[in-house]
Amino acid sequence: MKRSVLFGAVVSMLLSAGVAYAATSAATWSDYRVDLVRCADAASICGSAATGTDPLSSGRVTLDKSSVSMRLRGASPTTLYRLIFVQLNNTGTLAGGPFNVGTAILVGTATTDKHGNVGVTYKKSASVDPRLGFFYVAHSDAVYEFVTGIDQN
Repeated sequence: MKRSVLFGAVVSMLLSAGVAYAATSAATWSDYRVDLVRCADAASICGSAATGTDPLSSGRVTLDKSSVSMRLRGASPTTLYRLIFVQLNNTGTLAGGPFNVGTAILVGTATTDKHGNVGVTYKKSASVDPRLGFFYVAHSDAVYEFVTGIDQN
């Protein structure tokens, strides 16, 4: 992952919306649901060198106490995607950062149908316990296609 390319834009966008966070003293997630946006429409977040151009009509990541779900509609047909959680580490003394991009954790993989649709639920593992971070969806060849965030359209 191109950490230096992602850092500034990701932190500012994620802190305003689309951040997966639960207090570190809590051992469970609160419900969390956020839309996915195309990296092609947000290259400053995904990094231009690894940004794909796959279509996406709509997409969403949802978490609850026991699972992580991904839904894609209108993505590339019969395509293998990986859902990845990226942890942000606070390197400052304040709650607002600064932050460094931390560990990328593979949540799971899924293949779209002939219409580019897929809905899949993964059992939440300890490695995706409460953290500050974001999700992105990539091809198996590590091209970033979609990222959690807000689409202003």
